[in-house]
Amino acid sequence: MRSFIGLEIDETLKEEIASTTLSLKNKIDSARWVKRENLHLTLKFLGEIDAAILDELIPSISKALESQGSFEISLSRFGAFPNLKSARNLWVGIDKGRDEIKELAKRIDLITSDFWPSDKEAFAPHITVLRLKHQSDLSKSIDPKDDQILGRHIERINFVNIYESKLVPNGPIYEKIVEIPLAIDNRT
Repeated sequence: MRSFIGLEIDETLKEEIASTTLSLKNKIDSARWVKRENLHLTLKFLGEIDAAILDELIPSISKALESQGSFEISLSRFGAFPNLKSARNLWVGIDKGRDEIKELAKRIDLITSDFWPSDKEAFAPHITVLRLKHQSDLSKSIDPKDDQILGRHIERINFVNIYESKLVPNGPIYEKIVEIPLAIDNRT
């Protein structure tokens, strides 16, 4: 099964992203916008994985995350990989909770290193909002005012999830198959 490890975001943050990207939809051509229900933050893409290997990984991931407290996140600004002038995708960054997410990704990368090589690029917490068919210059499409409303809402992250990604003609369908709780943390 095709899988990834990630963080689910709530409807409030999805609405914040949807309302912010609405003005961009007429400015950017040849884009596949991520469906609202598929907005999430990927910690580690696993790709095709045998269910037996996944069953073996789940207890290890749970153990590695048991001391990680829940935490709050907020959105920051738009960005692109590799950059806005030669973008392959557009994303919304994370402001509050950025360090905690990086720590989660580091722990997961360490646990999964027997099965997948560590990522060579530095992990940058983000939520992908669109993918482009061809590398494009988005620097003229993204106005600094476009991301001014980002960061107004805060969400508490209490779980790390493992998802199955089913590829269908209308785009992927993500199904949560495992929910791993983070330690309860009463900080606000």
